[in-house]
Amino acid sequence: MKKFTHLSFLKLASAATFLALSTSLSAALLTEDFESEPFSAWESDWLGLNSNILNFYGLGDNRSGTTPSGSAFLFFTDGDTDDNIKTIDINFTSIFGSSIKSFSMDLDMASAPTLLEVFDGSGTKILDYAFDFTVGFETISIPSTDGISRFLLTGSSQIVGNASIDNVNVSTIPVPAAAWLFGSGLIGLIAVARRKTQA
Repeated sequence: MKKFTHLSFLKLASAATFLALSTSLSAALLTEDFESEPFSAWESDWLGLNSNILNFYGLGDNRSGTTPSGSAFLFFTDGDTDDNIKTIDINFTSIFGSSIKSFSMDLDMASAPTLLEVFDGSGTKILDYAFDFTVGFETISIPSTDGISRFLLTGSSQIVGNASIDNVNVSTIPVPAAAWLFGSGLIGLIAVARRKTQA
């Protein structure tokens, strides 16, 4: 009777863990519209912490205007010190990037025809888009089955200081929770298997 109760408890605990975690594994939508005050708040939020994107005008509240409707946006750069003014290479941290299921942003170039390339978690290019700098902000949306590791902008002339971004939206599956779910299920199976072999 004691073995049956213990085994039943293990099964019940495993099922409860699975149900609790599976509900938390639904996709999370993260948004950055650069509207928070102070303006530098985004630097310590999800986008600033999980990528190398930087304010072209420096850390803090430095900025350069808003849209005609008063909406804030970010003149961005990658912080690269190689002085290549024709490229901006934004990389996501590996764990965060692997959790991305979809990514969208409003992008604008003040000058220069620009090529936008987006790469998944394995480094495969999943978007190759010729950006038209004459039309203002364009919304770019990219789904992915293998995360998103980076996006690269390459201009025909200087784009550093002329590239701006707004309304960044990322849909993610929480990787640590998924790993915890897998690990707890594995531990439960091992415990059940050990009990059966000891019986």
